[in-house]
Formats: sequence, structure tokens, C-alpha cells
Amino acid sequence: MDSGSRRDRFQHMRFWVERWTNESEVEYLSALNLLRVFAAVCLIEVSSCGRVTHYHRSE
Repeated sequence: MDSGSRRDRFQHMRFWVERWTNESEVEYLSALNLLRVFAAVCLIEVSSCGRVTHYHRSE
């Protein structure tokens, strides 16, 4: 029962995503690129913060 509802939810979500991409594929792709850039920036920030704290600790 739980897997069925989860599958229905996934199909419903996929339906909306497909409908949205069909209507505005360019906006969808640009949003994906923005998410990718945001994730990369977050990873860089986290790694640099870790390096900074490690550097301060070693002093």
C-alpha cells in the first residue's frame, strides 16, 4: 500500500514535471544549471570553510 501511494506520488510529480518542461523547457534547463552551480558553490564553500577551520586550529 505504501509503495503504491509512493508510485502514484512519483507519477503525479513526473506528470507535472513533464508538463512544465513541455511548456517551458528552456526555463527548466536553466533552473537545473542554476541548481548545479549552487550545489558546486556550496561544496566549495564547505570545503574552504573546513580548510580555514583546520588552518586556524593548527596555528
